[in-house]
Amino acid sequence: MVRNLDRQPSGRVPRNTLSRPRIVDAAVALVDREGLEALTMPRLAEDLGVDTMSLYRHIAGKDDLLDAIAAQLVAGVEVPGGDPDDWEGRVVGYVRSLRAQALRHPALVRLLADRGLTGGPIFEQLEAVLSVLRTAGFSELEAVRALYSLITYVLGYLIWELPRVHLQPPAAYRAAWNSGSALKDPFRRIATPGLSDPRPGPDTMAAAVGYTGWASRYMHEFSVTREDFGLVAITRKRVKQSLERTLSTQCAICAGTGMVKSPTTVCNEIYIEMRKMQNHLERQDVLLRVHPEVVKTLKVGNARWLNELEEMSGKTIIVKSDPALHPEQFDIH
Repeated sequence: MVRNLDRQPSGRVPRNTLSRPRIVDAAVALVDREGLEALTMPRLAEDLGVDTMSLYRHIAGKDDLLDAIAAQLVAGVEVPGGDPDDWEGRVVGYVRSLRAQALRHPALVRLLADRGLTGGPIFEQLEAVLSVLRTAGFSELEAVRALYSLITYVLGYLIWELPRVHLQPPAAYRAAWNSGSALKDPFRRIATPGLSDPRPGPDTMAAAVGYTGWASRYMHEFSVTREDFGLVAITRKRVKQSLERTLSTQCAICAGTGMVKSPTTVCNEIYIEMRKMQNHLERQDVLLRVHPEVVKTLKVGNARWLNELEEMSGKTIIVKSDPALHPEQFDIH
């Protein structure tokens, strides 16, 4: 960041009016104007019109000051209220609020990325959102995974978005898009409103610069809320699977596969098995015990399957229906 040498000092703080909130407010204003790199204790004291040592009566040091700035900025993020069943709307509303606050105060992204997500208001917000997810049916572990996936995505997206779209003049952004090196940026290949050709040609690039604000908002919303494969859609599938596991048990018939052999397939297997056994069947009558659905297939079409079995084996087949049998099982006696 370039320091503004023409900046006018704000004037000396009146005696006995310096306080921690006032120092933090001044620090937020400084980093909003010039970035975190500009924040030093002497520079902040200069802005406040006091000597540097007077700050230490209220602030323990630089780390304490950064924590206080982060806490103040995070306090501006909201966890939306609403219907307990609308967990998607409330969770997406939270990450939208987080992004909006980061766009107002770009230093927030660095502070959260460098200093963690467990201090001050951010911890209370995370607990509130986790409570929404747990009420929706997430296990504790799944709720943590879902929330941190969303937050880390939003912070990562902001790290890409802020320097390109918000922290440089439009002319600089336009120049970057028109330069050969910018072709390496995959986001240049995004089709923009009113443009039918998504290829990164010069005309497409020049026109797309006019939609930079739209594009950054659109890509964020697309990735978070897209019905097919957005993060919320993936999370929705995860919680659906979790609820199914909680409310259901494995099918005793299909063993969880969702499929069993058809009665026709079972009839064919009976035919193969009897052909193997035909020389070992001593009695003239053979008892065939099968599931009721297989009985229906054996007798369908003028008992075609039964006729073929008797012709092949030279035996009289007596069919016994047994509902206790698994649909794929049969006994030959």
